[in-house]
Amino acid sequence: MTKDELVSGLKKILVDLDTNEHRQGLESAEITPKTDEYGVKVISFYQSLDQAQKEALFALLKQIRIDTIASLFAFLDGSFFIEGQTADMRLVNLANPDKKLNEDLADIFLNLVCVWNR
Repeated sequence: MTKDELVSGLKKILVDLDTNEHRQGLESAEITPKTDEYGVKVISFYQSLDQAQKEALFALLKQIRIDTIASLFAFLDGSFFIEGQTADMRLVNLANPDKKLNEDLADIFLNLVCVWNR
């Protein structure tokens, strides 16, 4: 697996598919006697929105996912350390352990997202 394949695959799952699954889930959600308190709040809130507000909500959720993934990739790339970390991380594909994958992941991801959002 290459860096580009890793980034593209994670973008597809974590941004595209998950966002669509959440949209479909909320569109078909119904409050039943088995729905927990959190579910009731979320479903009620979503159903109270008009179509433009729903689109804005999903645009916001997608951007939050993009920002979070970009931050994770930046961490893996070594752009910052977390508390207690004393050395760089090394992400490798076990089929080729000498080749480090975690270099430029955040840049690859952000370039991919920017191109696809145009």
